[in-house]
This record gives sequence, C-alpha cells and structure tokens, in this order.
Amino acid sequence: MKHIGLFALTVTLALTLAGCSSDADFDKQQGQTDDNTKYIINVSAKKGFGGDTRAYRDKTEWEDGDVIYILTADNKDAMLKITYDSQNGWKMEISKQPFQNDRGTITAVYSSNIDMNADGSLSMSGDVLYTDEGYYERADNAVYINLPMNIRPLAKINVTGIGGGCSLKAKKFSTLASLSPIAWADSTDVLPFNYENGTATYFGMIAPNADGTTTVELVDEFTGMTYTRTFNNAMQAGDAIAINGPLSNESGMWEQSIQIVRIDLDKTDAILLLGEEMDLTATIVPGNAPNKEIIWTSSNENIATVTPGEASNTAHVKALAKGTAVITATAADGGETATCKIEVGEVSDYVKASVTTFAGMQINNWISGSFGIRVENNLSETIRLTSIQVYNADTNELLVNAYPSDDIDVDIESNTSNAYSVDIQARCTNFLFVINFLYQGKEYSSNFIY
Repeated sequence: MKHIGLFALTVTLALTLAGCSSDADFDKQQGQTDDNTKYIINVSAKKGFGGDTRAYRDKTEWEDGDVIYILTADNKDAMLKITYDSQNGWKMEISKQPFQNDRGTITAVYSSNIDMNADGSLSMSGDVLYTDEGYYERADNAVYINLPMNIRPLAKINVTGIGGGCSLKAKKFSTLASLSPIAWADSTDVLPFNYENGTATYFGMIAPNADGTTTVELVDEFTGMTYTRTFNNAMQAGDAIAINGPLSNESGMWEQSIQIVRIDLDKTDAILLLGEEMDLTATIVPGNAPNKEIIWTSSNENIATVTPGEASNTAHVKALAKGTAVITATAADGGETATCKIEVGEVSDYVKASVTTFAGMQINNWISGSFGIRVENNLSETIRLTSIQVYNADTNELLVNAYPSDDIDVDIESNTSNAYSVDIQARCTNFLFVINFLYQGKEYSSNFIY
C-alpha cells in the first residue's frame, strides 16, 4: 500500500509581506470611523473569486460572519481582523495602529473556518482564499484598504459515490512551498470533509508520488475498509477535482483492504516506581483487520523499556530510571499510533504534604498552637500514615513525634488526600515536617520545611 501526503486542512499561517500591486476592481466597500480616521475597506469579489482562481464553484458573495485577517508591512505585530455584516459591510477591529505610512502593502487570508490562536498564529479549515497583493492608501483623514483575494492555495476535491464515514488519509501532511506566507504544519490527522447525499467535499492538497502520479486513499472509519486509487496527474492549487468513488460505477478501479484505523491503549499515562513493571494492552479498530501486528517503542529506553507480550496486542514495560518516557504502539499495517506516558520516580516523589492552617499564637520565635497538615497520595495504591514528626530545621532537634489516634483515618487512597493536625509548643524559626507511611508493606517518608 502506497501512502500519500496531504497538505493539511488545519494549518498555521505566518503572514509575511509582499510588494505593491496595481489597482483592481472591488465590489464591496465599507466606511468605518475610528479615532477621527475613516477606514474604507474594499474586498474583491471578482478578480479573486472568478478570474484568477481555478475552482469551478467559487464563493460568489460574502456572508454574515465571514472573517479576513490582515497584516501590513508597517507593523508586523498588529494583525487585524475584519468581519462581514450584510447590513453594514466590513467592520475592522483595531487594537494597534498599523497604517503608519501614506501607502503600504497588506497580506490577507480568508477561510470558511478561521481562528486566532493564543500565540498569534491562525488555524483554518475548509476553503481558503489569500492575497499578497493587498495595499492601503491614506488620503486626508481616510485610509483606503484594498484586498484582492486572488489566490486559493488549496484544491477542492469532490468524491461522489462514497460512504458517510470515509476520510482522506495520510501518514504525514506536507509543506506547501509555493506560497511562502502559508506554513503547513505536519500532521497525521485525517482530512475533514463535508458530506451530503453520497458526495464528500474536501479542501486540501494531495502530494504527488515520485513519478508524478497522485494516489487517493480513503478510509471508512465505520468499517475499517481502505480504498486506494492512483491517478495519472498531479494536483495543483486551485484545482477542482471530481472523483467517482468506491461506491460508484467505477468501484472496480479502487483497491480495497482492511487496515487498522485506530489503536486504543488501556492506559494513556502511568506512574511507575524504580524497578516496577506493568503491562499495556492495545485494542485494535476494526477488530477484523487481517494484520494485527503492533510495533512497540520507547522514547527513552534508559528510563523505561518496552517488550512485546505473548499476545500480539500486549507489551511489558519496566521502569529503569527517574524521568519520563513515552511508549508508542504503531500498527505495522497503516501506521496508526497510540501512546502512553510513563513517569518514573521514587515513592517519596508522589506523596506530598503541606501546612494548610495554623491556630494559636506566635510571639517572636515562640509558637504555641495547632498546625493543619494535608497529605496527598499520588501513587497508584493506598498508603497508610504511621506518624508525623516535627523537627527544628536549624538544629535537627525532634520537637514532636505524633502518632494517629484510633479515631483518625490513616489510610489515604490513590489520588486522594487527608487532613491531619499536629500540636506544637516550641521556640523555632523553621520547622521540618516528616511524614512517615507504609506503601506495599514497606516504610517510606516524605518531608518539607515550613
């Protein structure tokens, strides 16, 4: 089975700057006043949607809520958002003043689903339109913003004769090098799609094979069936691709196989103590995949090793050193993966205690009162509190050796905490609290200074 790369539909955009262009015709215009400056926003719906893009069914008009993000050459840190309103046209959100010269270049991008991430990058899905020929001009107290949305960096792929659970699949999405403002992130996700009446619509790019052909791979998430077909031509940005799918009259031209489409592990994270071991079990979807071989690997074999178990879907993990390792299960046929994060430490690393309250009095270094102590157990099994000792942290003098009374709950279950109190009368500046407990029949201690 040959696997293909896709240009990711969900992308991260780094808007860069381009040279000026000549004027273009625009059919949407809106005036907006802010800080005594009027902004006239023109967005092309002719050149960008009809003449220069190749898709057979272009976006013919703007709709309420459509969003375009723009970036000027004057201020690379001031990305602006404009939103379309059918009643009032385009409205711009201004937080910084990006229009600092009489004329400047603008880069802009539209997507049918677009959001700004916390780091300032843009995530998109669906159709994408882009321009590196935008510009603005100042005249009197007005700024004229011109955006010819004339580039579609994706292809529109319609597959007719397809089940509702079929997704375009790839092992790695590729980088689109022909339009440098767009940085396509690597991904192993399927390409999302819109499905209606036996036809699925995808927006993306399928990377060609080495011989210039293009392989389309469809995976039915319901049945696990994989359909593949190779076409003679390479795909280009802006193309409109119409494909007769595996349920059409061209079904005989599709190769069919059942691959693993998902792996579920019985644990996705685990805490192991030094020397401890555990087993992992993988559940394969679909269960009728003929090749159930799983390849097990560890990201750091110095911390945790993994070896295949007796059954093909099991593995044995052993903790060797403190740290973190990721165990990965990979399907030999199809390359699907699942991971389990292993954190290796000592017992005392996972039993924590702290002072939560103090009731009493303090005069200079003399303290008389009751300390509230909370003990937290992050281990995988219950611990039993045996005593709490309090020392003068500066002199190591034992001040209190407190044993739980019969009415105190000394068992602290996994991933829970219990509260205790310790009475102290002493002249001391720094206290060392030592929490003594039993875990799996052995004595351990954890301490902190207060």
